[in-house]
Amino acid sequence: MRDVPPEIIAHVYKLRWQIELFFRWIKQNLEIDHLFGRSENAVYGQVFGTLIAYVLLRWLYNDTETKWRLFASPNFLAFTRKFVYQTLPVEVRSEIQWFFLQGIGLSSKEEINKLVNNV
Repeated sequence: MRDVPPEIIAHVYKLRWQIELFFRWIKQNLEIDHLFGRSENAVYGQVFGTLIAYVLLRWLYNDTETKWRLFASPNFLAFTRKFVYQTLPVEVRSEIQWFFLQGIGLSSKEEINKLVNNV
């Protein structure tokens, strides 16, 4: 072990530090305080499920932010909490609804009214 060049040791330390930074980011942004399982599959499931939820909420926040910024100006964390607890202002909720309706291919008010009236 003593004959390993210092460049290799520095490279391995740098890689390990990147892993530490990733786990720090997970704890801060995904709010994973503890893991619910101990198996490798349980950890992967919890981390990937949380990452998927984070990406979807971030996408929703970024895509609708410019349209409702005049009505409310929550940061991403406040937006996420209000979204989960369903306490977003009406203007924001309507913008999110419009975002989802466009996502399923409804682009005009006539199509939306037709869908609403048939339900």
